[in-house]
Amino acid sequence: MEKVRAGADVCFVNHAGSVQALRAFVEQATDAGADVPFVACVAVATDPGSAAQLRRFTGLRLPEGYLAGIESARDPRRAGIAAAVALAQAYLSVPGVRGVDLSGVPSPGTELTTATALAEIGRALS
Repeated sequence: MEKVRAGADVCFVNHAGSVQALRAFVEQATDAGADVPFVACVAVATDPGSAAQLRRFTGLRLPEGYLAGIESARDPRRAGIAAAVALAQAYLSVPGVRGVDLSGVPSPGTELTTATALAEIGRALS
């Protein structure tokens, strides 16, 4: 609410964890008077290196097993894309959430494949 009072037109919610945690935050913020659209950050990892980079994010909260499921998958790229699409769709079902921010850090040398994965996720969500 403080950011809205200061003039914010949108509220980015950094890696909120579960859908239930995001829903609780949006409800509390809305009840406090934050009448703005919410954009939920969705972590994107497509290989063990990018998952390790995400783990370095301060205050990172993800659904239980989110990164472990990607890292242990036979095809981490495909698993990471599927996980991000599913999480984004779940976040977008929360009243007040009007968009998602796909976030992640490519491991060295994977910048192009990471960008391609982000585009694929975006297409799946449109």
